[in-house]
Amino acid sequence: MGVAKNSPYFPFMNYVIWKMRENGDIQLLRHKYEKKPPNCDPIYTTVSPLSFTKLATVFMIASVGGILSLLICFLETVLFSPPEKPADLKNESINNNGLGEAINDVKMASSQLDHAGYTDKLVIEALIYKLKTLESKL
Repeated sequence: MGVAKNSPYFPFMNYVIWKMRENGDIQLLRHKYEKKPPNCDPIYTTVSPLSFTKLATVFMIASVGGILSLLICFLETVLFSPPEKPADLKNESINNNGLGEAINDVKMASSQLDHAGYTDKLVIEALIYKLKTLESKL
């Protein structure tokens, strides 16, 4: 223990330390707070390698999840697919005949939609405008 030089408590501290040495208190404290050496012995002495039987549940869960995802994908594509467009509304003419005929086809489709009661005339007019601007750029 450290005590300042010429301290008035120095003789009392020496007396207390001497009594603690006689009783063995210092040895007990030293033993209590002493750093113990690490135990480096292995916890398991025998280790068996992983096998299929140990991992069967993991493979089972993964395979059931894969099968369920394929089933859901099938149901979404078959049962919940969007309805087919009418044949005259398909835009095959854009790919085959050029933009001029595509504009005529869109106009014809808009008149058919008007007769069917659809109110998306603004969308079709915007499409015609876009097609005309594309044609003028070419």
